[in-house]
Amino acid sequence: MKARPIVSYTKTWITSLGCVLSMCLHAIAQTVFSQQDFAATVQDILCKAWQVVCHLSCDYQLTLFQQDIAGFYNAVPHDQICQSLQILIDRFVRMQATSFEQVLSVSKDVKTRLVRAFRGQWKRFRHRVETVPLKLLLPLTRFFLQNSYLTVGATVFLQTKGASMGSPCAPIFCGCVAAVRELLFRECFRQFLQSYAFFLQQSRYVDNRAVLVVERTTLPLPIQLFYDPYFHGDSLVLENVSDEPLLGFRIDEHQRTITMRIPEHSSQFRSCNSANTVRFAVSGFRARALLIARFTRPRSLIVHQLQDLVSQYLRFGFHFGDLQFALHSLLRRFHLLSDWHRIAHLLPMQDPLTRR
Repeated sequence: MKARPIVSYTKTWITSLGCVLSMCLHAIAQTVFSQQDFAATVQDILCKAWQVVCHLSCDYQLTLFQQDIAGFYNAVPHDQICQSLQILIDRFVRMQATSFEQVLSVSKDVKTRLVRAFRGQWKRFRHRVETVPLKLLLPLTRFFLQNSYLTVGATVFLQTKGASMGSPCAPIFCGCVAAVRELLFRECFRQFLQSYAFFLQQSRYVDNRAVLVVERTTLPLPIQLFYDPYFHGDSLVLENVSDEPLLGFRIDEHQRTITMRIPEHSSQFRSCNSANTVRFAVSGFRARALLIARFTRPRSLIVHQLQDLVSQYLRFGFHFGDLQFALHSLLRRFHLLSDWHRIAHLLPMQDPLTRR
């Protein structure tokens, strides 16, 4: 059983520094890394997986490896975090052809939270704008990590590894450690990966990593290295995850399909007998139906997935009329009305005494 400390940093004396650091480093990371490497979304990962599954001939046998980075937020040594950020800042300076005297301006206004790099000074200066030279980012990061104190009851603890979950810097600190290692790997084996791109696709979403490989008798050495449990070092161990959906979706390598995992437990559904409005009660259904319509592939399976979802909601006491009303606009948006009418009569009959 895993346990992760989640610390509130909303009212601490170091909160303002953490917000400025996270916004500066995030802007730099967006410049140095591509979106697929650093800030891949669920849509990007599933679309990338479908491109591989769809375009490969059935003669090729695919295998999906899933791995989880153990201790992603609380096991990374502070030295490794600082080393990764140093590489990140150095590459940013080279890419922008600037110096470490370059100033980053951070707007702390919630409505216009922007990070801009510029030479000189603004003509109009606002009190909610902080300026940080590039040369101070690493010393400020060390200061932030060395002052990660937390209290449990009357005891004060100092966190000596990782970045506390709950702090604004935790995602960027730990994400850079993984992203820098993957970037260096791709640069070392660039020629091999370009020639082997047809047989290997990998994606990472925070601490979950998926590798889609075309099976062969023996995997080449670079792929074995990438799949090694200690790829990120001794502190971050990759744990193999078997028979788990990828971001809530099942990728079937044999049937070449991507389908959503339909929830089965009652705790995953909002009560249909709540005092709220019908629109509020079916909001979870509407969100799940939208995910199915967006990411289920091939598209011929969308209606059948929606049928399974409606059947599950009916089993937990929801009214068919409410579900169909919530589904109507989505079906029209994705041009599925005619297909839905052909299978709607196959849904289970509902008890007429079900409370609406």
